[in-house]
Amino acid sequence: MSFFKLQGHWNYCLIIIAIAFQLYGVQCRPGITYDSKQYLSSAHSFSKNRQLLNEKGIPHLAHTPLYAVTLSLLGANRLQWSKYLNTICLTITLLVFIYLGNQVLQNSAFQWLFAIGLVTATPLQLIHHFIWSEPLFVSFLAVLLILFHRFLKNANPRLFWGMMLPGFLMCLQRNPGIFILLGVALGLYWFAKVNPWKVIVFTLISTSGWIAWTIYTFQTNQQEIQPAFHNVLGELLMRHNLDHHLNVLSSWFMPLTISLTIRSVLVIASSVLLTVLAVYWRIQLSKFIKTLLIISFVYIICLQFTERVDYHETTRYLAIVFPLVFLVIFQLVELLTKHFSNNISQAFKIMLLLWLLYPIGRTWKNVTFWHQIRCKENLLKMDISYYKPEAFELKN
Repeated sequence: MSFFKLQGHWNYCLIIIAIAFQLYGVQCRPGITYDSKQYLSSAHSFSKNRQLLNEKGIPHLAHTPLYAVTLSLLGANRLQWSKYLNTICLTITLLVFIYLGNQVLQNSAFQWLFAIGLVTATPLQLIHHFIWSEPLFVSFLAVLLILFHRFLKNANPRLFWGMMLPGFLMCLQRNPGIFILLGVALGLYWFAKVNPWKVIVFTLISTSGWIAWTIYTFQTNQQEIQPAFHNVLGELLMRHNLDHHLNVLSSWFMPLTISLTIRSVLVIASSVLLTVLAVYWRIQLSKFIKTLLIISFVYIICLQFTERVDYHETTRYLAIVFPLVFLVIFQLVELLTKHFSNNISQAFKIMLLLWLLYPIGRTWKNVTFWHQIRCKENLLKMDISYYKPEAFELKN
């Protein structure tokens, strides 16, 4: 079955390039952070005695359990096998979103530009470089969205109930999955016109695993252990992440060497201009794109009310909705260019093509840096047949 409407073989070539980037970055080993240590420790303990214990030997409650359990299935050499798990996740994500781009975008030039921008995107390469829960999470999200897209075309009950499985797994993979599910529920109600009681049932079943885990974290909570529920909804209105979010969002389109103030102003001004033009020309986004917009908006807004995190953590959190935001922007721009003269429209496409040099260069720079720093650490000379928490340190 052909996945692509246009230029199918070339789309596969683009995906191969993205996979090559990812594998080159993790050639020596995947990236390890503090969270990675907790996941690996929990995976090791779960494979030995079916308990999720962090590197301190106490219950690992700060994260939902699915990723650690998944890592435990990779065997004693899970540190190395995890990078190939990330490769599989990246492949699924790119296949689905390029397919969705070819379904949503009508102009072949915009389909190409979207595909190139997606496969060379730093946010996706970032989360697939480290041992993090995001790659599997985004894969579940991609499967959920392709089912939603088909449900909008054909309101088959099997598609509706089928969306619950990736939704259920997504919430067990990461706490913010409940934010995504909230956006999906709104899309089902507003744009798919699903009965509100069905939407409620869909939401409850999809989040039931997360709810059960949250109850468990409260029952087993120990001193200095932060339960998952607090990670998601704690300190409501007491902290904010707006500055880091603007920093990360603007870095998708402009270099970090430009000051945050200038980038923020340009991003906000561009958003306002696109909105004004869309209203003036009465641009009608597709129902699917509206749903992606709602999901992204709900997710980002909800993150404002979670615990305060630094810039680097924000990059991985927002990478989850990067493909969604990217596709929304491309359809909006494509529809707007239909109101331009042919010369202006062609010039705009050339400008977009030239702009792609930025994400391509940024990704190449980061991938080569990751490759060099992982190989310099020379951890492959160590015995990694099983994981010892004390064997790894986060090198800043």
